[in-house]
Amino acid sequence: MISAILAISLLIFNPDEVVFKNGEKIVGKITNVADGKITIQSDSLGSVTAPLDKVATFSADQPLDLVLKGGLVKVNSKVDAVGEGNIQLSKDSPLPGAKFTIKDIDKINPTPVKWNGSIVASYVSTRGNSDADNAGIDINAQRRGEDDRMTFGAGYAETRTKDTSTHEFKTTTERYFGGLQYDYFFSPTFYGYANARVEKDRIQFLDLRLLAGAGAGQQWEETGEFKFSTEEGLSWLSENYSNSTPSVDTITARIAYHLLGKPAASITLFHDAEWYPGLEDHDTQIVIADLGLNASLTKSMFFQAKMEVHYNNTPATGADRSDWRYTLGLGWTF
Repeated sequence: MISAILAISLLIFNPDEVVFKNGEKIVGKITNVADGKITIQSDSLGSVTAPLDKVATFSADQPLDLVLKGGLVKVNSKVDAVGEGNIQLSKDSPLPGAKFTIKDIDKINPTPVKWNGSIVASYVSTRGNSDADNAGIDINAQRRGEDDRMTFGAGYAETRTKDTSTHEFKTTTERYFGGLQYDYFFSPTFYGYANARVEKDRIQFLDLRLLAGAGAGQQWEETGEFKFSTEEGLSWLSENYSNSTPSVDTITARIAYHLLGKPAASITLFHDAEWYPGLEDHDTQIVIADLGLNASLTKSMFFQAKMEVHYNNTPATGADRSDWRYTLGLGWTF
C-alpha cells in the first residue's frame, strides 16, 4: 500500500535535482539563485545553499524564472539536465530546447521588485513643572530594481510648549519635509542620480526650501548586513522666508554618504549626511545629517532612537544656524 502511494506521488511530482561536479546530488525544490549561490529546499536536509560554480547541471520539473547575465534572456520554464556545465529549457517553454551554460545564469526566481520601507511615529507629553507636547512622523521607502533604485522620504515634527507667564501653549517646532531620489546603475556599483527635496520650517522663518540636482554615486557595499555609498553632484538651492530675509537662489555642490549596518540580527544602525557648499556664494553652507538605531520588537515593529542636525550658515534673520532634534519612536515596516 505504501509503495503504491509513493509510486503515485512520483508520477504526480518529480522533484528537482541538482548534480554537483564532485558527483553528489540533492533532490528537492530549487528555490532561487542569487549572488552566485543556489538554494534547494530538501525534505531530508532542509534549506541547502551552495556555490553555483560547484554545480555541474540541474533539472527542474517546476517552471523557474531564469535570468541570464546581462538580463538579455528572462524566461519562465522547466529545465532539463544535458551534461556537465549545461542546462536545456523544456520543449513547451518560450524558447523550446534552448541550451545555456551554468556560468551564464545570473538569477533564478529573483525577488519581485517592490517598495519596502518603514513608518516611525513619536509622541512625548509632559505635565507638571513644564507642560509640552512633542509629536512627529517619518516615512522612508525604497524600491530596488536590477538596474535602478528609488528612495522616498517625508516627515513632520511639531512641539508645543506652555508659556509659564501667559499659561498659553506656544508652538516651538513646526517642520515639514519631503524628498525623492532616482538612481540608475551603469554598472553593479556606479550610478547616476537625480533628486529633489522640499522643506518648510515655520519657527526658522523658512517658508520653502527647494534643493534639486543631479550627480553620480558609488555603491561601495550592498549586502543584507552592510550598505555604504557616496555621492557627488550639483544642486539648485532656492530659499524663501516668511520674514524680511532676502530670498536665495544659487548653485551648490552636493557631497553625501549613506551608511547602514546590522551588528546583530535585531539591531540596525544608520547614518546619513549631506553637505551643500555654495559655489557662487561661499557663505552658503547647508548640512543635513542623522544618526540612529532601530531595534526589532516583533517581525514588523521596531523601536527607533535618532539624532538629527540641520545647519544653515546663513539662516533667516532671528533664527539660529543649528537645529538639533532627538527622537524616540515606534516604527512599522512594510
